[in-house]
Amino acid sequence: MRATVQSFLAQAEYLGEISLGIALGNLAQATSISVAMLGSCALVAYAGVPRMRSPVPG
Repeated sequence: MRATVQSFLAQAEYLGEISLGIALGNLAQATSISVAMLGSCALVAYAGVPRMRSPVPG
């Protein structure tokens, strides 16, 4: 993979981490830390679904 593609993917990952971190922080301030933690757990579980459905390279 070319360095430019790797750099673009890394920047997209960082943008997602920053934006979701801010969103979870706002959720924690609006409700409670417990609700924000449940939201974080839901995001991690949701991210794992496509990985579980993808075929395992053999």
